[in-house]
Amino acid sequence: MEKPLAHKRSPERPDLWIVAPGDPARSRKLAARIVDLGVFFPFELPHKLPERLPADLSGFKLIVIPADKAAAENERLAAFARQGGLVQRLEDADWESEKFIERIPTLGGLRLGSPAMAARMESVPDRQVLEATLRWSMTYERPEWHDVLRYNIECLAEAFEFIGDRAILDQLGRLMHKALATGAPPPISCDHVACIYAMLHYMVLAQQPTLLSVCRGVVDDYLRQAPRYRGVLSNFLRQDSNGIARAEIAFQVCPALARLARHTKDQRYADTAIEQILLLDRELRDAATGLWFLGRGAGGRTPSLWGRGCAFSLRGVVDTLAELDASRADRAKLLAILRRMAGSLRRLQGKDGDWRQIMDEPQSRPESSATAWTVAALAKAVRLRWLGPEFRPCIERGWRAVKRRVWDGLATRICGGVTASMDPEYYRSRPFLAPSYGHFALLAAIEVGRLRKLA
Repeated sequence: MEKPLAHKRSPERPDLWIVAPGDPARSRKLAARIVDLGVFFPFELPHKLPERLPADLSGFKLIVIPADKAAAENERLAAFARQGGLVQRLEDADWESEKFIERIPTLGGLRLGSPAMAARMESVPDRQVLEATLRWSMTYERPEWHDVLRYNIECLAEAFEFIGDRAILDQLGRLMHKALATGAPPPISCDHVACIYAMLHYMVLAQQPTLLSVCRGVVDDYLRQAPRYRGVLSNFLRQDSNGIARAEIAFQVCPALARLARHTKDQRYADTAIEQILLLDRELRDAATGLWFLGRGAGGRTPSLWGRGCAFSLRGVVDTLAELDASRADRAKLLAILRRMAGSLRRLQGKDGDWRQIMDEPQSRPESSATAWTVAALAKAVRLRWLGPEFRPCIERGWRAVKRRVWDGLATRICGGVTASMDPEYYRSRPFLAPSYGHFALLAAIEVGRLRKLA
């Protein structure tokens, strides 16, 4: 007679055992999805799902295994099932869809948000997180001119400066030339201008000064065509004359303008960058926290402090300041905004180190992109001595939170993009994306690494 399953287990013993599918890329994406759900499971470093069943199956509630690997384990799996365990054999199509992962908690009664898993993730060496997120960024190629192209070029350029590996610059060059061959579209949104900030960095690294005229042309077209809302450049071109003020302008346009001013020596671009940040501060500033709401238009101001919006507002101010001539007296106004935002973000950081989907609602979900970008911006500001050492503990807590959400270079718990809505619930319930490229975490890893080198 077979003995019943033993359910007494050490705190490290999981309820679940997943055997990896044969495709390494699919295995990594699957692992990232599990991490996203907070399911604790055993893994083999560095960041691999186990490729086989363990010798002892006692204590498990659920085993998920590829159908082809299950064939050789039928006898053991049958015994496991007879003793009350659940077995899920998956075909290739099941792995591809990843839908079954969302059903695991109800099938297996699994533990979520395990402290043991968090501790393991936080203990992964910083360099390993950087290299894993960089590996995915090196394979990501979308040459269309939009905000994601900016993130990818920006991260590769920053990584090359930080690491010095020529292969990074070569891949950056391939991506740049694909984008240039695709051609800059009519500047219908600030997302297209955002690419200029990163492209100018590549121009310097690759010593290709002819790019300057291309970049200047895109910016000039945008400045000439964009409508304004009470002086603020509109995020999107519209059929009518009404614009809408959006915090993205500070992040996507202003650093590009300031960097273009530095390379062209035409200070009108820098004047516009500073003007826009001051106007946005007037239109979007929350009286209670000093952070910015996402947007404002004829229908009013958006009601919630959306996490990533607050983070990229801070990044926009920091990145613009970094490009401005040190002799400009009006830098002081931007420094004041930066310090006000940074102080509020430090106070609003969760005990777990994360920042929230809604910054001033502690009960809202932790959100990885807001956390990573806040960490990156604060680390850069401390490194450039615009913020004091009192921000270092905040940055370290935030960086540990970023690491908890990165699985082998794939970032999890990232909110999808939003529009300017007047419904607070829209921001609270915005869906999170499936695990994807780690550009957010990669930039945070680079800036934290630079700060530590400085120390």
